[in-house]
Amino acid sequence: AAEARKLDLRLMAWLARATLRLGRSPRADVALAGAAASVARQAEAALESRGALLLQALALGRAHATLLRSVVALHVSLGEPFPKSILKPLGNVACGAKAVEIFITRTHAAAAHECLSGALRALGRALVAQLAPLKARLERRKGHAGRLDALAAVEAATALCVASDGYSESRAGVLKLCLKVAFNDRTAPADDSKLKAGRDRADALLRRISLLTTLDARIRETCDCSTLYWNRELLEPVIAAVIAPHGGAKRLPALVLATADAAATLRAAQHVDDAEVLVKGWENFVCAALDDQVVKPTCRRAEDELRLRTHELEQARNVGATKPEERAKAEAEKAHVGKQAEGPPPPPPLSDVLDLDPLRVLSRRVHIKRRVQRYLEKVFYDLTVVALHDWATYAEMKSLASMCYDIELRDNRLPAGSLDVGLDVLRIMQNIDVFVARFSYNLNQQNFVERKPDRGSKNVRSIGIRSIAVSLKQHGLGVLNTTVNYTYQFLAQKFDVFNQFLYDDYVRSHLSRERRWFKKHREECKARYPFERAQDFAKKIRKLGVGDDGRSFLDHFRALLTEVGNALGYVRMVRSAGAEFCADAAAFVPDFDDAAAFAKAAAADAQPTAPAADGEVEEDVEVLADADRLSLAESSRVAAANYGVVVGSIRKNLNEGRDYFQVLVNVFKKVLTSGEHSHLDTFYALVPALCLSWVEASLKAKDRMFKKVRDQEAYYTDDGFAVGVAYVLAILDQGSKFDELHWFDAVALKLKADEALIKKNLAEREAKEKAREKARRGSVVDRVFGRKKEEDEAPESIDITRATSTMQLTARRCAATKQEYELLYFSIQGSRVFFLRNEPEPAKAEPSAEPAPAGPGDEDDAPTVD
Repeated sequence: AAEARKLDLRLMAWLARATLRLGRSPRADVALAGAAASVARQAEAALESRGALLLQALALGRAHATLLRSVVALHVSLGEPFPKSILKPLGNVACGAKAVEIFITRTHAAAAHECLSGALRALGRALVAQLAPLKARLERRKGHAGRLDALAAVEAATALCVASDGYSESRAGVLKLCLKVAFNDRTAPADDSKLKAGRDRADALLRRISLLTTLDARIRETCDCSTLYWNRELLEPVIAAVIAPHGGAKRLPALVLATADAAATLRAAQHVDDAEVLVKGWENFVCAALDDQVVKPTCRRAEDELRLRTHELEQARNVGATKPEERAKAEAEKAHVGKQAEGPPPPPPLSDVLDLDPLRVLSRRVHIKRRVQRYLEKVFYDLTVVALHDWATYAEMKSLASMCYDIELRDNRLPAGSLDVGLDVLRIMQNIDVFVARFSYNLNQQNFVERKPDRGSKNVRSIGIRSIAVSLKQHGLGVLNTTVNYTYQFLAQKFDVFNQFLYDDYVRSHLSRERRWFKKHREECKARYPFERAQDFAKKIRKLGVGDDGRSFLDHFRALLTEVGNALGYVRMVRSAGAEFCADAAAFVPDFDDAAAFAKAAAADAQPTAPAADGEVEEDVEVLADADRLSLAESSRVAAANYGVVVGSIRKNLNEGRDYFQVLVNVFKKVLTSGEHSHLDTFYALVPALCLSWVEASLKAKDRMFKKVRDQEAYYTDDGFAVGVAYVLAILDQGSKFDELHWFDAVALKLKADEALIKKNLAEREAKEKAREKARRGSVVDRVFGRKKEEDEAPESIDITRATSTMQLTARRCAATKQEYELLYFSIQGSRVFFLRNEPEPAKAEPSAEPAPAGPGDEDDAPTVD
């Protein structure tokens, strides 16, 4: 490990010098040098320094590769396991060797080759300079043995160095031979130190020339890391160790390039028929190692970080910016805990890995960022399909991936919501008893909302006009009459229970007594049914018994009326959906009259037409004549006839003014208003107690809407009760009798009195609190000398604070109750409009001092239900 760190430091220093030197021209080095030496000498020195840098690259590459092979070979031969601490240095050594190769052969290849020719030229001149003293001596010593051979070798070497800047292997070999001949034992004896130093200098220059001549080949040879193939078990742990620290991901391309050195050795294999099989197997192994150690962990980590960021944003939205001091305190505690916690260092940022260029593994490319992109697209699509309610979460994670990691995810083509259009209209009709019990009706918006979702469900189902209109497109408009028939059968069953409840002796006797009491004390109570008597009546009904769910018989009867109202609301919603369906279809018909005339003309034969009857439009005859002249084909006539049928059906349903509510009123009115059902005459006296039950249940249900765990019914609207009450009052002709009770006026007075009492009590509490605060402060002497009275320690202040809080809660409760009663009043009055009869006003009407009640009167026989 220490040797690897030293090599790493040497490599960093060499890369810095090489980048600085090779990044500028030799003239820049001459300009930066001093003016003491000549320009030629400075240029020569600059070229020699560049050659020295290239030779240092060879030395560094050899040192890295040698250390890698030595350490691996020693551990394998001795059978020693590789400690974990040595994996990272081994990876760094391999990366260092390939970094030298990449620098010389790829990133700075052009600058290296440009400097290479200049360095060889400088080395050649230096070699000629070393041969000059020997040549002069040989020329002076005439008659010396071997003088002519040595002189010829010197001249040949000089010619080789001066003739060209390039050196091939053969040329370098001839130059080496010339130097051997020139510097022999007779021309350069060992006792002549000057000639010996020149010979050593010439040999060194020749070695440099030989190395620089085959620089690329020698770099690849010295930086060979094929030992990773023969010890492939080290590859995965080495990759994991290299990319673990911060900045380690930048070494990954060099490490992947080191695995490609084994390809040349594998292609030279002779023991297999096709050597490419070995290369392919090694390529698959390296890709699998990258997938396990880099790609998959990066994908999982990217998903986890996106989820955590989304969760933090959601928490920030919930908390908001209203409490900065608490948020600052939480961050300080988190930082303090982080300092105290001991554990492994945090992983490097994902951007280090995602910003890498595609990795080249022999013939394949591994694009980590694209792999992460595909992984996130698949995960987001699969999880959104499984849970469509989480589409917004994954859409936000998609935006965060673009902002944080610059990963642009493709559109998953899923809708921003649920694909479910709601329950089918036929399914609702077949299970209308379950539907009206589990859903609440909204009178104004004309939709149904589920009261209590299924266990484990994260959504509350709702059904509106649009979903019913989509269902009508599938089943046709004949569903309208079928809906009325199913509703009639359901109402018949509910009115049977309705009749039994009011026929009970206890209920009937109490209602009769209430009716007699109100007639007797009408003047005393100013024609308002007292609120207290309605409460007393509800308490008496509760004494009869309570079910397992905590509901009394009155609550069950109120639920029955709610189900009746929900059924009627469903009929209204289906009728509105049918009108919307017809309106959407009619948008494609330019004009109904023209469409009908065209259908008649196109469907007629080419024979003379019969004379037009009285009242027919003459334009139709003209269109008929034009159609005869067209001579349409038989298939066109059939299509035109079908077109006419469809347009006629749409026009009929748009213009149909049938009131299904009046149909359902008249059907039951004949039976329930007969003498056999006289016990129903007191139903209007039961409505006040039913209103109390409804308000209490509505307040509880709305309170449960704010709870996460909803084990009971929770809803924000329940207009089915108002519709059911208005419907029964219309059937029994008791609307005017209920108006005589002036029930909601009595409720308003009662709530107004309660509000006044609460305000009075709050004012008294505030006065007592101020007096107590004033007494607690004491006199001036007590404040100066810090004296305290014993009364300050009494628990009276705590009791006053609790009482004030209780009164405030009571005030809010009273306001909520008032709002519920107002909502119920407007809902009942609005529902009663549905059941008013459109009868012509009599010719002679007697003026009356008081306005007529809004309740319905007698009406003709009801039409039968289809």
